[in-house]
Amino acid sequence: MSTTNISAADKTILDLLAKDATLTHAQLAAMVGCAEAEVTERIRVLESLGVIKGYQAIIDWEKVDENKATALIQLKVVPEPDQGFDKLAHRIMQFEEVEGVYLMSGGYDLTVVLQGKSMRDIALFVARRPGTESYLIDLRDGRLLQTITSNANRHFYGHAVIHKSGDWLYATENDTSDPGRGLLGVYKFEGERLVHSGEISTHGIGPHQVSWMPDGETLVVANGGIRTEAESRVDMKDRKSVV
Repeated sequence: MSTTNISAADKTILDLLAKDATLTHAQLAAMVGCAEAEVTERIRVLESLGVIKGYQAIIDWEKVDENKATALIQLKVVPEPDQGFDKLAHRIMQFEEVEGVYLMSGGYDLTVVLQGKSMRDIALFVARRPGTESYLIDLRDGRLLQTITSNANRHFYGHAVIHKSGDWLYATENDTSDPGRGLLGVYKFEGERLVHSGEISTHGIGPHQVSWMPDGETLVVANGGIRTEAESRVDMKDRKSVV
């Protein structure tokens, strides 16, 4: 990739803007030691060349949204034979909370950058449809505690909630033997592991979000969507939607 030749003054302006994009042209001119009009023109050229692609605010979301947080997690994992860490890294990247996965050297194998709901000591990554694996991770030291595999004829639908007692987890799932039939998989925490305990029908097709009502005991499930079995997707290629 070719680079753009810029002057020392341009480089200084870029360094200053990278640290504080709110600096005015007048402030930049005083710091660089040139006229404000010259700074304005230099920035215009840098923007037109694509050197400056935009200006971004750095927001501490935890101060305004208690349900949003960013975390950097280091994982110790066992690579799969003949595939190394690539397959696991690809699986982890499928989760919407994951911003990036990086291979490491030293005491940890992978670094995962997350952005999403507030982090607790233990996090569960629930596979999105038609995923068959979810991952229980200890955020305190990055250990992969458990790879949870869906039961036969089931796949995960990407959402889960934990009961206020901390003892039970409910995950949206799909019955692949009866395509589209929605279920809530019921899992019990036993130490640092989740054990499948049963399932509850959601009385609909394709459960999406699941949330607790204010009483903390009643679950509400949003059903709806299309079937996600491979055969259904093949059939849909030749169909047209009618609204």
